[in-house]
Amino acid sequence: MVHRHAGSKTALIRIARDEDSVRTVAADQGKGMSSERLLEIQSHGSGVGIMGIRERIRQFRGEMKIESNGAGNSVMVAIPMPKQDPSADREPLRTAV
Repeated sequence: MVHRHAGSKTALIRIARDEDSVRTVAADQGKGMSSERLLEIQSHGSGVGIMGIRERIRQFRGEMKIESNGAGNSVMVAIPMPKQDPSADREPLRTAV
C-alpha cells in the first residue's frame, strides 16, 4: 500500500499504549499529497479504504488524523482504552472485521 499510494519503499509504524489509549502512527517518506487532496480526505474521506478505516475507528470511539507534506504522509490513530477495575477479569481486546 505504501509503495502503491505514496511511492515510498519504506514506512515507519509506531504503536504505543498508555493508561488512557492505544496510539498508532504510520509514516512514509513518499511524495505526499497536495493540500487540496488532503483537505478532501480530511473532510469526507476518499475511496473505500479511508472511509472503511474511519468507520472501524469510530466503532471504538477513536480518532484518525492525516498529515502530509512534500516529504511524505503520516496517519495517526488514537483509540481510548476503557477504564478497568483492577479486580475484574480482563477481557481480550475485540477487533472490528
